[in-house]
Amino acid sequence: MTEKHFDIAIIGAGPGGYTAALKAASLGKKVVIIEKEELGGVCLNRGCIPTKTILASISIYSKMLKAGEFGIEAGTPQINWHKVLERKKRVVTKLRKGIEFLFRKAGIETIKGTGTVKGTGNVSVASEEGSFDISCKSIIIATGTEKQMLPGFEKALTSDEALELESVPASMAVIGAGAVGIEFSRIFSALGTKISLYEMTPDILPGTDKDISDLVSQSLRKNGVDIITGKTVKPSDIEGQQVLVTGRKFKKIQVNPRMETSDKDIYAIGDVTGIANYAHVASMQGIVAAKNACGIQSEMDYSAVPSCIFSDPEIASVGMTEEKARTSGIEHKISKFAFAGLGKSSCEGETNGFVKIIVDSKTDEVLGCHIAGAHASDL
Repeated sequence: MTEKHFDIAIIGAGPGGYTAALKAASLGKKVVIIEKEELGGVCLNRGCIPTKTILASISIYSKMLKAGEFGIEAGTPQINWHKVLERKKRVVTKLRKGIEFLFRKAGIETIKGTGTVKGTGNVSVASEEGSFDISCKSIIIATGTEKQMLPGFEKALTSDEALELESVPASMAVIGAGAVGIEFSRIFSALGTKISLYEMTPDILPGTDKDISDLVSQSLRKNGVDIITGKTVKPSDIEGQQVLVTGRKFKKIQVNPRMETSDKDIYAIGDVTGIANYAHVASMQGIVAAKNACGIQSEMDYSAVPSCIFSDPEIASVGMTEEKARTSGIEHKISKFAFAGLGKSSCEGETNGFVKIIVDSKTDEVLGCHIAGAHASDL
C-alpha cells in the first residue's frame, strides 16, 4: 500500500483519541485514527460503560428488594445474568456505532491496526491489509493502558474476563480496592458471590477522603464483603473460586500542559500520560492536543478534576481531601451535612451518606467537595 498523508494521525480510539479526532476534524484538518481493537477503547468496550450498564441492573434489583418498604408488593425479584450481559452488549454496540457514525460524518478515516511512531511526522501501520507508512504534520498518542497480571496470579481474571463470565461464581477474591475493585465487589456481592476484597494500603479507595472510604467499607461489610487491608496478597492466601486482579499498566509518556511530548509535533493524551486516569480528563486532553496541533493555543488545568465511583453508596469528589488540606499546611475549615437530615433522602429511603466541603479559612475559597450517598454522581 502506498504511503498516505494526513494533517493529524491519532493512535488509539478511546475517549481521548476519538474526542481529539472529532475536534481536529471540526477545525478543518484531515485526520486518521488507528485502533488495533474496537472504537471506544477500554472505557467503552471493557471498562466504564459495561460496568455502569451492569450496575444499572444491580441498582434496579436492589431497589426491588426494598419495594415492600414503600408499600409495593412485587414478589421476589431474580437476576438473569445472561440477560444482563446481553443488555450490556447492546448498550456498548449502540455507543460504538455512534462513534462510527460521527467519524463518517466528520470525514475521519479509521484504520484497524497497530500504529508505531517512527519519528516526527511518520507512523508505521500494521493492519490486516498489510504494512504501510503514514506521513502527517502532527501525531497524537492515545494508547491507554493494558491488562496487568501479578506474579503468581497469571491465571486470574482481569476486568475484561469478569465482564464476560458465563455464570456467577460462588466466591471471588478481588485484588485491589480502587474504583474498579469496589465496583466489581458491588456487582458480584449483589449477585450472591462471596467476596474477599484485598488492598495493600491501610484503607480501601486509596486517595479518597477517609470519611468516605470508611463509609463505603461499612456498607460493603454490611453486604457480606470481607475486606482485608494493609496486606500484600500471595496466591496461598486466596481461597476464592475465582480471582480478579484489577490493576492496569501503561508506559508513561511525559507531557507539558499543552500535551506536547519532548517532540513538539508529537502529543500524548489519556491514561498513557499517567496524570489522571479518567475518561473525561482524556477527552479534555484530546481537545487541548487537537487545538494545539491546529495552531490554537490551549493548556490543561487539573485544579478541579471531578471524579465518581459507583460504589454503594455512590461517591463524587472534586478538589482536595481533608487529609491533603492538612498535609499541605493550608488553614482550612470543614462543613459536613448528613443525608439523614435531608427531607428528600428520607422520602426516598436513602439516608446513608453525607456532603463534605473543605474551605480555606482565610479566603473562604472551596478547596474540595466530597459526596457519598444516593445520586452522588448526578450531584
